[in-house]
Amino acid sequence: MKILVKLPLHVEKEDTNDDQSQNSDSSPDSDYEYMSSEESGDESESGEENDNHERESPPSKDPREAPPRVEFVGIQMIVSLKHLRLASPVFKARLKPGFREGDALRNNGYTEIYFPDDDPGAFYIVMAILHAYAGDIPWDLEIQELFELAIVVDKYKLLEAVA
Repeated sequence: MKILVKLPLHVEKEDTNDDQSQNSDSSPDSDYEYMSSEESGDESESGEENDNHERESPPSKDPREAPPRVEFVGIQMIVSLKHLRLASPVFKARLKPGFREGDALRNNGYTEIYFPDDDPGAFYIVMAILHAYAGDIPWDLEIQELFELAIVVDKYKLLEAVA
């Protein structure tokens, strides 16, 4: 059984306007190309010739100012139910019937768990350790990253699993 873990980034959600959706293709790479062409300042590929009178302001040259194009902004991971249950008594209890995630897991075969209060980078490192993805574990951590990692380990009682 699989669990989809969602860690939202702390970004304010803005409304998307119609002309941006008209200028972007439906493929996942099109958003990257659209943003990279604007970031480089090349207006010939940014769709200027297709603009109509609905545009209220010129397009932003900074991709961080562009409104998000998807509902969920953050990190999503598919993790193993067995790894979580074995590593953490908190996850073991939370994924049992009687809890929302446990009931969804039993009924659907999968569940989504949101972690809005946890640091996405630290949580990703912990999941990489639990799933033995050695290539995804950084060797050098700043003190703040180590602090956030310790918070996640303590919160979900994972010390024995990551030590």
